[in-house]
Amino acid sequence: MDRILFIDDRQITSARGVERRIHPARKFEGNPVVTSDRDWEGQETTLGSVFKEGDGYRMWYQSYATTPDPGGIDAFIRSLHLYAESEDGLAWTKPELGINEDSLGSRANNIALVRPAFRRDLNPSVLHTPGDGPAYRMFTYGVGYDLPYDGHYVAYSDDGLHWSDGPGTPVIPGYGDEGWFTYDEVDEVFRGLLTYRRWEAELFSTQSTDGLEWTLPRPGFRLDQADTEWTGAQAADKIFLRAMPIAYYGPVLLGFLQVLRGVVSGVVSGGFDGEMDVHLLSSTDGRSWSRVGDSWPILQRGDAGAWDDGLVWTGNSLVEDGDEVVLYYNGCRRTAGALQRSKWPKSIGRASWPRDRLVGLMASGDGVVETIAMVAGGSLHVNADASKGEVSVQLLDANGSAIEGFSAADGESLARDTLDHTLVWSGDTASLPGREVRVQLTLHDAELFALWWEQ
Repeated sequence: MDRILFIDDRQITSARGVERRIHPARKFEGNPVVTSDRDWEGQETTLGSVFKEGDGYRMWYQSYATTPDPGGIDAFIRSLHLYAESEDGLAWTKPELGINEDSLGSRANNIALVRPAFRRDLNPSVLHTPGDGPAYRMFTYGVGYDLPYDGHYVAYSDDGLHWSDGPGTPVIPGYGDEGWFTYDEVDEVFRGLLTYRRWEAELFSTQSTDGLEWTLPRPGFRLDQADTEWTGAQAADKIFLRAMPIAYYGPVLLGFLQVLRGVVSGVVSGGFDGEMDVHLLSSTDGRSWSRVGDSWPILQRGDAGAWDDGLVWTGNSLVEDGDEVVLYYNGCRRTAGALQRSKWPKSIGRASWPRDRLVGLMASGDGVVETIAMVAGGSLHVNADASKGEVSVQLLDANGSAIEGFSAADGESLARDTLDHTLVWSGDTASLPGREVRVQLTLHDAELFALWWEQ
């Protein structure tokens, strides 16, 4: 069984005396890690997707800049799909791919894909799809005078660098230009979260078995009470759900919701000015979503004057790397209005958590958590912070009674902060594998993050 994460209640039978707590990502002090620093890149360097493959990282990102006209007469501003790579996820290089011409007519650049028919080609979700067919798929929102109509298009690649177009019509026609996708390797299905229009208070879910035929998008999440309480009685105060990139983390499907808060005004261009953080949602099926914890942002804007003090948002960029969980994100400066904001550079930063520590169950005092029934393995491991208290654990049978040799009294309490602690009891651990048990954890001034069996 996959590890139990306490991000939501799906793997919990009961809990009392504990509170679910969001842990905002810790930003890398050397941010931003990717900026616009090439002649062919516009000042808006925006994130698409990041993978860790083998010993290194791969990033697909975007810029909006000038490229040669395919007819050779003039140049056009177009969406460029760019590629970068890194050995450690901190220092990034932009390799010369030799595939597409840049604004100077050279192919010595990192442009992996530019589509002449697309005036805008936005928000690339690059998915690594194992099995038959192309190894990579890229979903983007295409807008162009030469396209049959706007919508989400797909492209294919065997190496993530050389891309070929999919169907000439969008696989999901219409909807807003903020759509993000992921692939569920367990159920072998593609999942997507879409906006309906640019300024919306609702997100729509859809799925597909082949990436071509998609189900009719249905409401998946809309503004909740916490949001409406923020706006209060001020008619000019508004909240919009800009987008929600989605990713699997262990057994949990997470959504990184971009919540844009601000004031409607006729003074600034676009009629809206505000600030944006990222909040965490979870889902059991990819269709319906709920907020995690107390709605505290999982990724926060920077302090005043920082490069990311106005807006932060993510792409498909959650990466598990050893004892770290890494999230790449976009940021830009706070401005006096929507028109001015569009002129600020947008760059890419790095943030992270210790493994499994995005969300925890905290007991200030005494608390008890009991898991669902699971098949035991050879040894039970826990990720917890008991540096100011303790955690004791016992195994329960189907009747809810402590198994002989595996009660709390038969084991040692945990009284330290650890990402991986192996629990030990006086009972014969050889009798456990294959047996169905529930795990009961008693916490005192401690926080619980994850639990798992190993053979």
